[in-house]
Amino acid sequence: MDRLDQHQVSCPYCGVPVSVLLEPVEEGQDMIQDCGVCCRPIRLISDYEPQLGTQTLRALRDDD
Repeated sequence: MDRLDQHQVSCPYCGVPVSVLLEPVEEGQDMIQDCGVCCRPIRLISDYEPQLGTQTLRALRDDD
């Protein structure tokens, strides 16, 4: 099994912190996860910076 990295973002609707596990991959990822508090869909977009070896995660409203 590949390594999973834990990321913390805030729900763009209610502001509650959401913990997300991501596999570090060089291509970006785009996924939907429901908030555990307000149950609204959060669009999660990850970007990988190969030169730095880091992955960033953005949380957007599903309609953005």
